[in-house]
Amino acid sequence: MQLSFHINYIVILHHFISELVIGLWGFLGRKPMPRQSRSEKGDELGKRVGRNIKIARARHGITQGQLAEALGIENVTVSRIETGAQLPSLDRLDDLARYLKVSLSSLVGDSTNTEAFGELLGEVIKDLPLREKEFVYGFAVQYAQHWRAGKRK
Repeated sequence: MQLSFHINYIVILHHFISELVIGLWGFLGRKPMPRQSRSEKGDELGKRVGRNIKIARARHGITQGQLAEALGIENVTVSRIETGAQLPSLDRLDDLARYLKVSLSSLVGDSTNTEAFGELLGEVIKDLPLREKEFVYGFAVQYAQHWRAGKRK
């Protein structure tokens, strides 16, 4: 009975204080700051970061579980990050980049941006032997020439 009384008292007190703060803010001509939902830009960023993390993880043959264990987080957290449902903090992004042996810019880079795409491609081939890098470069040059020739027609 006494515990119930104290809980009710705390709830009423909390409500009273909340109303008092809201009233005070109104008196000062300010409105309380509403919680903002993620913008479309935030959603796009989350999805882009998640996709880039997933690509880097898969390139190393690492499972979500292995990545989660290495970072000391839950599997579901890795899944939420990779789907864009959760945006990692800067510290977590730095940890991810170090563990996946990629640059921070490759994790946040936009592959639709020409410069960022070049950097992402550089990250993908950086560990290849020189001969293989030359092959990839030659293929890219030939493909670009072929594509441009077809576009002119």
